[in-house]
Amino acid sequence: MGFGIMDRFFLIAAYSDTEQSGIYSFRFAAEGHPEKLGFAPLKGAGYLAKSRDGKRLAATCTLDETTDALAFFQMDKKGHLELLDLQPTGGLSSCHVAFSPDENFVYTANYRSGSLTEFRLQNDRLMRTQVIVHEGRSTHPKRQDAPHVHYVHPTPDARYIAAVDLGLDAIDCYFFTQGKGISERGVKRSWIAPAASGPRHLEFLPETHRAFLVNELANTVMTLDYADGKFQIVKTVPTLPFALDCYTSKAGAIRFSPERQMLAVSNRGVDSLLFFQVSGEGELTQAQFCYCGGKSPRDIHFLDGGERFASADEFSEKVTFFRRTERGYEPDGNELTLPRPLCILPC
Repeated sequence: MGFGIMDRFFLIAAYSDTEQSGIYSFRFAAEGHPEKLGFAPLKGAGYLAKSRDGKRLAATCTLDETTDALAFFQMDKKGHLELLDLQPTGGLSSCHVAFSPDENFVYTANYRSGSLTEFRLQNDRLMRTQVIVHEGRSTHPKRQDAPHVHYVHPTPDARYIAAVDLGLDAIDCYFFTQGKGISERGVKRSWIAPAASGPRHLEFLPETHRAFLVNELANTVMTLDYADGKFQIVKTVPTLPFALDCYTSKAGAIRFSPERQMLAVSNRGVDSLLFFQVSGEGELTQAQFCYCGGKSPRDIHFLDGGERFASADEFSEKVTFFRRTERGYEPDGNELTLPRPLCILPC
């Protein structure tokens, strides 16, 4: 028997150096409030990614103040986690993680060291196979003084691993071979213009050539055309409904609704959410702007098939929940208090 909507659970990664740091699992009770299912302690828990069958989970974390790591878990249908392996990434500020198309490899984006790390999966163990370090910089004097890889994920054609570099204003696509991993040779780079855009995260629209890129520094969303490891900018729209004369806000997360008919982005500084309607051809139409109710919404996600929405408000150390109504997404009165929530993952 399959799980119904009320049986779905979601994970939240909470970053801390205390015993409260780790991965929390929740589901919505019949009354609509989130109830805790489990907790897996993990120091410096950061970004999460699950396998397609939902039985494995990868999570960025820390070993100590100077060493970032990747944790690998077994996960059951109720969100209970069993740690299988934990290995250093060889990079600094590991902030994003993804499985390869064949799920025989896991990749991390290492922000502060400007690198990406490849791990081979073998018998539920992690073997670090390579660390690729980017070089160069873009024009922002403080935020782009060096490479800063912020996102890593397979492309829809399963031929490349895309690495978004905030520090370079670029997306690099590394050719991926099943069973062998990625190669630095022949990397395809797409430049993001104008300079100082600060690309952060991508979302691909399935079964189309469209992708959407959120730019942290410019507070914009770009519609991109993707083909064979290269991206072309089609259109750029702001993530705020008003202009800013300085870097007083930073765009954060970008997420699709389950049916891919809505795209949401978050803004940190002007702590808010912007929702777009997405046409079948991948055209964006602004649908709703609202404040998130907390400070610095680092991650966001649609939950329960899009009926609910959550904002991980990092600096107010809480997660705020919204319910879909005829007027859009509205706060439903539910909140969770957690240390620095950094990632939300529906399962």
